Amino acid sequence: MQVFEFHFNPKVKESVVIDSFIYEPENVSEKRLGNLYMAGELQNAFPQDNKFLDNLAQVIKSEYYYDFQKSPESALRQALKKANEFLNKIAKNGKVNWLGNLNFAIVSVSPRHFLTSVEKIIPEAQREKWLMVNFAQVGEIKVLLLREEEILDISQDSEFRETNYNPPTTSRSTGPFYSLKIFENVVSGKLMPNDKIMILTKDIFDYFKNKDLLRDFINITSEKSLNELLKPRKKELSEISGVSLFIILNEFYVKKGKPRFKFPNFSLNKFLPKIPHFADLKLIPRLTKPSSILSQQLPKIQPFLKKKARLILLLILILAGAFFVFKGEREKEFKIANQILEEVKSEKIQAENFLIFGDEAQSNLLLQSAWSKISPLTEPGSEVSLLGGKSNIHLQSEAKALKESIEKTLTSLNHLERISEPELVLEIPSQKIKIRPNNILIFDDSLHFFNPFSANIYKFNLLLKEGEVLNANRNIKLGISFFESILFFSNPNFLIQYFPKRADNQFEEFILESEVSSEFNFQNLASYKSNLYFLDPKAGKIIKYFLSQNEILIGENWLNPKTKKTPLKGKSMVIDGNIWILDENSKIDRYYQGIFRESLNFSIFPFLKNPTKIFTTSDHPYLYLLEPAENRIIILTKHGEVVKQYQSNKFDNLLDFAVSKDNKTIYLLNGLNVYQIST
Repeated sequence: MQVFEFHFNPKVKESVVIDSFIYEPENVSEKRLGNLYMAGELQNAFPQDNKFLDNLAQVIKSEYYYDFQKSPESALRQALKKANEFLNKIAKNGKVNWLGNLNFAIVSVSPRHFLTSVEKIIPEAQREKWLMVNFAQVGEIKVLLLREEEILDISQDSEFRETNYNPPTTSRSTGPFYSLKIFENVVSGKLMPNDKIMILTKDIFDYFKNKDLLRDFINITSEKSLNELLKPRKKELSEISGVSLFIILNEFYVKKGKPRFKFPNFSLNKFLPKIPHFADLKLIPRLTKPSSILSQQLPKIQPFLKKKARLILLLILILAGAFFVFKGEREKEFKIANQILEEVKSEKIQAENFLIFGDEAQSNLLLQSAWSKISPLTEPGSEVSLLGGKSNIHLQSEAKALKESIEKTLTSLNHLERISEPELVLEIPSQKIKIRPNNILIFDDSLHFFNPFSANIYKFNLLLKEGEVLNANRNIKLGISFFESILFFSNPNFLIQYFPKRADNQFEEFILESEVSSEFNFQNLASYKSNLYFLDPKAGKIIKYFLSQNEILIGENWLNPKTKKTPLKGKSMVIDGNIWILDENSKIDRYYQGIFRESLNFSIFPFLKNPTKIFTTSDHPYLYLLEPAENRIIILTKHGEVVKQYQSNKFDNLLDFAVSKDNKTIYLLNGLNVYQIST
């Protein structure tokens, strides 16, 4: 675990005291309670307040490590109780200038000794390195959790009430008294591999946030990379006062993904030592008066019977051992299934409580987690399966009912509409027009269909319900609407412009050249204002062209060379002022002014598998995702919230889609059928 401690210009403001404290266990007993981190500031301080934060930290630390039999959470609660007593005591003595001026956070990072029922099944040697966090705070100070591509402001979950100072009143029996409770809540949570924790006072947090630096801390792994981030901003930081702790957690033994339960493999040699020596077996009783014939045959029969008996006994022992092993494994599976069911029920209840208070986002996440846990129990062939055992019929029925109930709520929360009979607009006459289209685009009241292996374009008028075949003289790979025209791209470097409102159906050609590369591996085409943008995922570049009257157009690299991420292996690209890239990991990356800005975080059910296309324009307020694997099209806000999902069993061969300019109609190309959805 690496900890970086920053004190930014403590003397810039004479009336502000800042400090931070790092305590690690001093012995084996304290190790159970983990590490303790504190940071804070006291505003409007007097000269005699220089030791105020230090005294408060000592009280908390002493009480936290006082009783190592307590859990870390209980120890922190007891330490906060002691801190409140300390603050009440100095307030009784008339020292009250800290009230309303104290910003302080306490964070403990400790081993996870108290596990869920499912986690307890994981071997103890593995879970020794699992960690949890407990924290408390008062005033304006931030506690952030940096996890993968996310920055979680976990201090928002523990916003403390502002403590109002009431002047002392006098009681005949007790004298002056106060009812101050500064630290009230403790927030707990599990930590994941590669998590990072930041504690920042307000001015430091505001600076990092306004400069868009918080996300850069996600990739910090060493002192060197941290210096590289902060050194160029040394002058700006010299004008700010504050404190920050940056904690990088070590790699845990917990692997990413869901826990998997694997039982021991039993091999035959473990049982062999228990088998008696064959030489000691007396399987054939001795005959007291054998007949002459029997006595003659016995020497030949007895070794044969002994050999057979030994083999039978060995087989019996193996089968008996296998039976007990199988029985033991089935009992373990049954126990695990019961534990998972109980945990899923608990998460479902929590999710329902969040719904009562209107927190749909948190409820959605909990139910998705519950659904992921319960699903393997109802699937044949899973490591922990309830199928196939008569004794598990009741459990199987309960698991299926629970899964269906969760799925029903998730369907509602994720605005999923299942369409049994979508409206059919047309069936494309493939043989007649000599084209089997893979792509669709809309221009005014007409749909245009094409594919990269044909020069034919099928134009269908939605008002007249009539179609005609156009020929571009070159195979069409990409196409977009562009003002009063349609632009098509043809390999290797031809741009073709078509004006649908002209009666002559003429096509004009341009030749594309590039300052960046002589190769053209364009996979996507988008436009914004008078500019064209081509995505070249192989090179990780976006090439920008200005459409002029020149026959030869020169492209330039739109991406800023300093951007931290390039759209390598991007599957689809659209523009609305920002450039949005759907990447191979089903994430949506946003670029602005040539620089990567963020990856859009969204949680959706059914879970994304393999979306193939993203669409939006400056005229459309939403992002649209096509996902053939789930037979659906998804509509999102540009912040990642689900607006609507449309799914149908008829959408069994989704190839492409187009959205009308008024945002009211979606046209889906499904094989040779075109369906219409009114939104």
